[in-house]
Amino acid sequence: EHELSEVDRHSPSSSDLTDGMMSHDVDEDQMDQSMDDTLLDQSIDSIEDLKPGYQCRFCPTRFDERHQLNLHYTSCHRDKPQYTCDVCHTIFAVKRELSTHMRTHSGEQPHTCTQCGKEFGTRQLLKKHWMWHTGERSHVCKHCNKAFFQKGHLTQHLMIHSGGRPHQCNLCQKTFIFKFDLNRHMKIHAERGYSCR
Repeated sequence: EHELSEVDRHSPSSSDLTDGMMSHDVDEDQMDQSMDDTLLDQSIDSIEDLKPGYQCRFCPTRFDERHQLNLHYTSCHRDKPQYTCDVCHTIFAVKRELSTHMRTHSGEQPHTCTQCGKEFGTRQLLKKHWMWHTGERSHVCKHCNKAFFQKGHLTQHLMIHSGGRPHQCNLCQKTFIFKFDLNRHMKIHAERGYSCR
């Protein structure tokens, strides 16, 4: 059983549900409701949505690591329903998220690309893959109109405009906009010893 509510809430358009990309039979009422929910969610456009990390479902707190969110759920929201993975003990605020997560342990990949036959564990991964077939770049920078395949790439690009440099070398404290640049910098430390001058 596959719920349409698993669709990435930041999808570029609800038409992705009906363009033949997914190979599942769906009740029309479910589809209409899911499309309405998706469009409503799309109207919530804020910089918070672009930040990487893990957002608490119950409050505005955001974390860099999943385990920090787990601790937050158990310490601050004990009164709310929580769903724990029996395999890795990751905690989810929504039962549907746990069901989707369980596929990482079972290896189940129920979402198939109709273009090439490749299988995916979530609709979100299938949709990202589908963009490579279509060439669709739906994540557009509001500052310079540069477009990206993935939201995460746009998030990193926005650092150029904001001046943010979130990736810091733990040896010399030099900062970088992109993790790739930090990794390249760390190779310099490895080759030259500690000095990066």
